[in-house]
Amino acid sequence: MFIYISFTLLLTLSKHFVYNNDMKNNSIKKLMKKKNITYYKLGLLIGVTPQAATNWSRRGIPAKYAKKVAKALGVNVEQIME
Repeated sequence: MFIYISFTLLLTLSKHFVYNNDMKNNSIKKLMKKKNITYYKLGLLIGVTPQAATNWSRRGIPAKYAKKVAKALGVNVEQIME
């Protein structure tokens, strides 16, 4: 029962994030470095706290912010998912 609940929770949570692995986090970091944007500035640009934007480096960008992040970085959504 516990394993089923945990797996169900994992599936539910994964639907809310665009990505969550290190390779994709690195591509976001590279785009941010190229545009000279810090997590603090990214948070301010898209209307979240700087802490939230920083946490995305570990957990991934929530799907509802994907378009805003892409716009702030000057790329399309597909590029932040590479």
